[in-house]
Amino acid sequence: MRRILIFTLSLILFLPFCSKGESSSSLKLKDFYFYEEKDGKMVKRDSNVYKQGDVVNFYIEVEGFSYRKKENGYEIKIAEILRVYTSEGELVHQREVVNATEVLKELPPYLGFKTKFGISPGARIGAYKVIVDILDGIGGNKLRIERNIRVKGAI
Repeated sequence: MRRILIFTLSLILFLPFCSKGESSSSLKLKDFYFYEEKDGKMVKRDSNVYKQGDVVNFYIEVEGFSYRKKENGYEIKIAEILRVYTSEGELVHQREVVNATEVLKELPPYLGFKTKFGISPGARIGAYKVIVDILDGIGGNKLRIERNIRVKGAI
């Protein structure tokens, strides 16, 4: 009984020092949209239909990320994994930005990501699924975003 009491007391005293950082309950999607660049500005697209050879641009905002307070600001660790699949489930594109660590002077209410990938000129015409996983390296949280696009012929 005495051992259990000592172990419990030690655990209660030790746990606050094991914290990974300030953590929110989980990552949440704040905004997502496909866009085009016009005159150096992002303009939301009305459609998720692209032509062979086009570049697919999209913007993501997430909130609820974890951070560590540092002397010079706030440390965040976010990774982004992008995958694109055909309607048959074939992986046709993958890119990983792993452990993108940033120290920011001020803690923003959300993080924004601009992402893009190219559709090859010979890509199959049809439906594709775009999957983006956002990983919080400090809090251990994960957010999966899934969107569909359609590819039509270049002409």
